[in-house]
Amino acid sequence: MKLKQIINLTTAADLVLLGAMLVITTVATVFVSVVRPKGAEVIVEVNNKVIYRLSLNMDKELNIGTMTIEIKDSRVRVKDADCPNQLCIRQSWIDRGSIICLPNRVVISISNQPHKGQEVDATTG
Repeated sequence: MKLKQIINLTTAADLVLLGAMLVITTVATVFVSVVRPKGAEVIVEVNNKVIYRLSLNMDKELNIGTMTIEIKDSRVRVKDADCPNQLCIRQSWIDRGSIICLPNRVVISISNQPHKGQEVDATTG
């Protein structure tokens, strides 16, 4: 179908539906980014084992194997890695959520609550 034919077949209801979907998507995106709390702690796991628990408020660079993780200005990122697709690096800075590097089996997550010495009750593997 040509673009002119598609435009001619488009009704007012189609345009209203498209507009409503765009508004809902925009509002939902803004809502999630505002409501989801920023983290207090960076947790770095390698092979399902926690190797670092660090405050998000400190500036630090970590070398884990061939990866370099940077914590700065209450955010974290993978600065350098040797994985083939570099998705962990492309994710860039985060202040909530997680960065996962499957080839290196590294998970960097941001927790809302600072660690107070509790141990993990169970691990699924």
